[in-house]
Amino acid sequence: MKLAKQFIAISSLCMGLFLVACSGSNQSAVTVNTSQPQAVGADKDAHGCKASAGYQWSVLKNDCVRIFEQGIGFSAYGNNTDSTLAAFVIFDPKGQQAEVFLPHLTNGIMLVASPSIEGDIAPILFHDQENKVAIVAVKGIHYIRVGSELVYVHQVK
Repeated sequence: MKLAKQFIAISSLCMGLFLVACSGSNQSAVTVNTSQPQAVGADKDAHGCKASAGYQWSVLKNDCVRIFEQGIGFSAYGNNTDSTLAAFVIFDPKGQQAEVFLPHLTNGIMLVASPSIEGDIAPILFHDQENKVAIVAVKGIHYIRVGSELVYVHQVK
């Protein structure tokens, strides 16, 4: 009998808590998203490149590329504070153009070959005047220069 009274008391307490929780004006609204989730790989850009698969558009290749597979990696250098991000460069087989992919930009920057000047200490190999981006060589080491700063370096290992 005592056990039955305890059961009734506990059941009544639970029911009371349930009713208090369900009533009242302090209920928060719940929003349910009924739209379909975007499928993985369904994030094609204007050129049909799937960013989620690592592809982005290359003007030089006229195709979707994985810059980390087809490009040459350059590490952060100098005053570049984010050493976790790399830049990549894809070169034209004829040596007339290069495309630089900087981590903070969504598109590559096209560079054209620069005429070499004999005796230049830091020759500009490729450049883009509009964006002030260049690939320069100093003592056989290649750098990406943005403005007047060397921000990425590629050292042949």
